[in-house]
Amino acid sequence: MEVDGVLKSWQFQRSSLDPTVKRLAMQVEDHPVDYAKFEGVIPEGEYGGVRDVWDYGLRTWNTDDVSSALRKGN
Repeated sequence: MEVDGVLKSWQFQRSSLDPTVKRLAMQVEDHPVDYAKFEGVIPEGEYGGVRDVWDYGLRTWNTDDVSSALRKGN
């Protein structure tokens, strides 16, 4: 999700399309927006694992509201 000119990202410990399976998502460091198109293997020591893009689209947000919500931890 692009907010304030950077890509906000979350890492999922376990991926599942089953809504009954609990998953933990940890917010990771901001990335350049171009990173949104990257799919592949991330080396160990840099989160490690496979990065898959599950969805890509365009949505207009009121950036002030999103930025404020993220600062509050929402």
